[in-house]
Amino acid sequence: TANWESAPLAEREAFPNLVPEFVIELVSPSDTLSKQTAKMEEYAANGVRLGWLIIPATREIHVYRPDQSEPEIHVAPLTLEADPEVLPDFKLDLEVLW
Repeated sequence: TANWESAPLAEREAFPNLVPEFVIELVSPSDTLSKQTAKMEEYAANGVRLGWLIIPATREIHVYRPDQSEPEIHVAPLTLEADPEVLPDFKLDLEVLW
């Protein structure tokens, strides 16, 4: 993406200091929701444009964006599409999780 292309060549050959535009976190049985929520809030505060926190136990997906104070919550969706300006044409099939 533009972030990668704008990084100096030396950084691209080593470890670039870039923030991804989109992240997905899956809450596993050994995770705590509060820890994962804090992680998603930190991602948004650091410039991640879109984050999905998938919680299989409650069949929820919490959608995080930096301009929102609270995540958007989807209950048991069968599919979820990414924001077209962040990741065009990306659609996640969630039937296998539920």
